[in-house]
Amino acid sequence: ECQQAFTSIKGNFSSPRYPNFYPNNLKCQWSIQLPPGYRVRIFFLDMDLEGRSSLTGGCDYDRVAAFDGGAENGSLLGQWCGQDSLAPITSRSNRVLLVLHTDRNTAKRGFSITYVGVVPINVSCTRTDFHIQIPVQSLAQLERNRIYLGTPSCAAQVVGRSFKIHTRFDTCGTESRKRNNTSVIISTLYIDFSAGDQEDIHQYEVQCEPKRKEASVTLIAGPDPSRLSQAENLVDAQQQEGEAMDTREIKSQDTSDIVFISICILAGLLMVIAVVGLVLL
Repeated sequence: ECQQAFTSIKGNFSSPRYPNFYPNNLKCQWSIQLPPGYRVRIFFLDMDLEGRSSLTGGCDYDRVAAFDGGAENGSLLGQWCGQDSLAPITSRSNRVLLVLHTDRNTAKRGFSITYVGVVPINVSCTRTDFHIQIPVQSLAQLERNRIYLGTPSCAAQVVGRSFKIHTRFDTCGTESRKRNNTSVIISTLYIDFSAGDQEDIHQYEVQCEPKRKEASVTLIAGPDPSRLSQAENLVDAQQQEGEAMDTREIKSQDTSDIVFISICILAGLLMVIAVVGLVLL
């Protein structure tokens, strides 16, 4: 109960004796290790530990801490105590270690946590196109036709070490909507992990604001949609391990601005010629 290891894509755990008071003088560890390429998304469902020190303002008594990389010498993702309302956190690697320390005095209800493995997705857009890239190592067990945008006919292609989808806005089930008085293009990215009779399809909303060429991707449905309603944007900041899209490739594909400017110049020239013609007549 106090030393657990998880390797499944989703799971949950809680402090000893939860929701009753946890014991004193504990050091408990929960290790999460997912396949290479995944990130660990952690949701705090309940938190009730001994509060902060009145002298230092820190978690000097009972506390839970999360470390990236699966060891206490890894990067600290956060340390908590008391009854804080906590936002979800996402690891930077496929391994996380959570450690609970309790002292010899006050005890509380403890905590309840659920986690899910999320796929690092790189999304960018131009004025007319979506570009989506996912590291192959994240979805090594899947065939490319299990990864598609909008409809199965828009399946990913394998290019180098990545699954890639490059499509125009008028294909693959995209639609235009108004958000905050701004036009955005939206589609749904499906990643199908289903096996046998067990359906397991993750859905991500892919969004582009063409005028600013700003793109984002948000997890909207996964293994447990009720737990994932808090999911925040997973942008290309998660692409820090050599899987970022080649920016030169994007620039070579993004010719929409050049075409737009050329049309404006041509229209201006035609207007000048028309004005001159009228004057001469």
